[in-house]
Formats: sequence, C-alpha cells, structure tokens
Amino acid sequence: MMWKSDESNATQPQCEESLRRLAEAIPEVIWVVALDPERVLYVSPSFERLWGLSIAALYREPRLWVQSVHPEDRPRVIEGFSRWIAGEDNYHDVEFRIIQPGGDIRWIHDRGVLFRNQEGRPCEVSGISTDITERKEAELALERAHQDIQVLKDQLQDENIALREEVDH
Repeated sequence: MMWKSDESNATQPQCEESLRRLAEAIPEVIWVVALDPERVLYVSPSFERLWGLSIAALYREPRLWVQSVHPEDRPRVIEGFSRWIAGEDNYHDVEFRIIQPGGDIRWIHDRGVLFRNQEGRPCEVSGISTDITERKEAELALERAHQDIQVLKDQLQDENIALREEVDH
C-alpha cells in the first residue's frame, strides 16, 4: 500500500488513523519533540509501560526521561542528545540503561532523526525507543559462558601440563 503525504489525498484520515493504531499497538515508544521551544508533540502509550512515568508528566517536562537514565550512562546520553538537537548530527542512535520508578533496570535502544527548518536550523526530532533488555541479558549470559569456558580451558591446559610432567618423570 502506498500512501501519499499531501493533504489533498482522500485517504489522509485513514492513513492517520492507521498510524495512530500502529503507534498505540507496538511495544516501541514513538516520540516527536519540537525544539524551539523544546516540547513533546507526541509520545506513544508504550512510554508509560517502558519508562514507568506518566505521559502527562513528560508533556509538562520534556526532559523528564533523562532523570530515569542510569547515572553511569546519563552524562554520555545527555551529551549525545544535546549535540544532536544542536544540529551536529542528523541521526541519533544510542543504547543506555534506565531505572524505572520501582527500581527495575531496562536497556533502551534509542534511534531518531533531526529535521531542520527552512533556514537550516534544527526544529524537530523524532524517533523510536526500543526495550532491548532481553538482548542485553542474553549478550551478558553469553559473555559469562565464554569466560567460564575460558577458565575451564585454562584449567584443563594446566592439568594437561601437570600430567605430562608427571608422566615424563
């Protein structure tokens, strides 16, 4: 199905309704932020589930999401986001941890694009935030398993050397 983006398209209301249903149904968070002044124009309902914060609070305070970023990740995330909305980068792609109000830690993969006004200044950013916690936990488990295998390999190698020395003497 091909959708035209011009307003004269008779299917425009249908397209908007389809996009709204999509945004409400997918687990990813879709967001749109105006930059001058900075304000949230849209955030999908998944924000409340993923961040554990209310959408209404985010509309009141556009940087509320930053408070949930893990303290070890926060400086890097803030610096990258600030450079991005200043126009240094057109694309935003970052992974970081958040701490939900109940204390659970979730991993987020945040991707977005920057739009410029007619003068070339940044005017809006939009993107998608994905919960990648399961993937990160699997990566960590795989890394631990690799380390365990390395320890066992080293132990077997040491035992093999000891057995050779014992046999040779």
